[in-house]
Amino acid sequence: PGRGGLAAEVTETGLSGTGMAAKLAWQVALAGSLVGLVEAMAFANQIGVEKTVMLQLLTSSDSPSASIARAFGKAIIEEDFVSGLEVKSYLDDLNIALEAADEISLPLPGLETIQQLFDLLQLIGDDRRGIQSLALAYYDERNAERFGLDWSLAQKAMDVYEKASDEYDVYDDPDDDEEDSDFHRYHDHDHPQEGHGFDPYKSGTGGEGFKPSAGSFFSEN
Repeated sequence: PGRGGLAAEVTETGLSGTGMAAKLAWQVALAGSLVGLVEAMAFANQIGVEKTVMLQLLTSSDSPSASIARAFGKAIIEEDFVSGLEVKSYLDDLNIALEAADEISLPLPGLETIQQLFDLLQLIGDDRRGIQSLALAYYDERNAERFGLDWSLAQKAMDVYEKASDEYDVYDDPDDDEEDSDFHRYHDHDHPQEGHGFDPYKSGTGGEGFKPSAGSFFSEN
């Protein structure tokens, strides 16, 4: 046992093709858990919970969130966005899962949202980072620049999309204005709101805060 094998345990999933389906379902579950961890840590940071304390709380229980926190939490707060499964490979699986779901008319709104977040990261930076770099989607514009991300690229892409839509629209859809408004509400980072997302230069709720030590993700509050 052990030597030369691909895995320590093999699980039979059923008929031909169900193995790949099970893999994709696993990735769907990982996507939901990962965005939950990132948003929990963003929320805790902004209301003043110290980063290591929050991670300890998340990893010390038998809750469903504990395993994902143990897998990615340390890398996120230390801003290690290089190691692990790359965004590019992961996005391939998410796209396949969404295509398969579409074929069977199964809506997966949660997965669609997460896929769009990863697409956005790919657009404003690169796709060679680890999937824990999803946390960068919650950085403000200034601090995202430290990792080579350019939020203005998202606006440029939207401008191209709108121009192409104007050229090929054969009728005026009244819903377009509402959709455009929704996009700018969630994706316009030319002027990010103060305190938006992860801000390692702000200390908890209110106050001027101070610059943390090198490599720190959250403020040292």
